[in-house]
Amino acid sequence: MAAEHDQHTEPGRVAVLDGPAVRRWAGVGLAALVAAREEIDRLNVYPVPDADTGTNLVRTMQAGVEALAAAGAGPGADSLASVCETLATALLRGAC
Repeated sequence: MAAEHDQHTEPGRVAVLDGPAVRRWAGVGLAALVAAREEIDRLNVYPVPDADTGTNLVRTMQAGVEALAAAGAGPGADSLASVCETLATALLRGAC
């Protein structure tokens, strides 16, 4: 019964946190940042209010999404550990 409940989650909710779910989250997160970039750029963000915080967030997340795409998918590459390691490394290296 519990397994059946897990398979029928509400739309937009993740039933299982796995590599493909993290890949989807990264893509959705990037799209949301792109949509909000100008608004975020207008924020006065500590420590330097230089009007590019949204742009930097987009560039950072773009690096992560691109790294996931370059890593490909499939056995091994889609494990939660592999996807998270690839994403985390790319986000740190691509941080603006």
